[in-house]
Amino acid sequence: MNSGSIIGLAPYQFVHILDLNTNITRVEKGPQSIVLASNERLVHGPVPMIVIPPAHYCVVKDPMCKYVAGKLCELKLGQSEVRFHSEPFCLYPGETLEGDIKPQPVINANHAIRLKAVFDHTDSEGVVRKAGDIWQIEGPLLFFPNTNSKILGIKAPEVIRVDQALKLRALQDFTDKSGRFVILYCFNLLEYCYETYDWKNKNITARDSFNYLLK
Repeated sequence: MNSGSIIGLAPYQFVHILDLNTNITRVEKGPQSIVLASNERLVHGPVPMIVIPPAHYCVVKDPMCKYVAGKLCELKLGQSEVRFHSEPFCLYPGETLEGDIKPQPVINANHAIRLKAVFDHTDSEGVVRKAGDIWQIEGPLLFFPNTNSKILGIKAPEVIRVDQALKLRALQDFTDKSGRFVILYCFNLLEYCYETYDWKNKNITARDSFNYLLK
């Protein structure tokens, strides 16, 4: 739009207006009417604000650090931010919505959500996770996604009936629900190694790991 143009913003709408003198883009929210000055141009909008329903979330790419109208603001380039149900918000200049608004995963009883760490971080329970680690969180719960991990899927329980058994094989070193550390070895039913591994002053053999997986 040219200078002198009038922009009418309805409630829960916003626009991006570029100041040609300072090359700074500002955000204006409705409801209001805006008259563009000779040095201003409309570069985005009017568009509706982002509304996240309860138990939903969205991911904002390159989020703004702290917005101050008329000032140069920094973007967290290459990063993402997860936002949950709150008041309607607008996207500041440089921010983009990554994908659609999605419902939060609901984990039923006797089910678990499997996660994989994307970055080294400490999770909400205080456990240090390394990039590539895989773990599960058991339900029932409403899961709150974050940018430090990605969802691999929701796992249903395995029902072991009478006169049946479940044979497992570790994909990585892990600590089970009883607090026992299990080590990953390459072995099969006919041959496996008997080497010992010292983990926090506890000697656990490959035979122990093998017998544990057959329990």
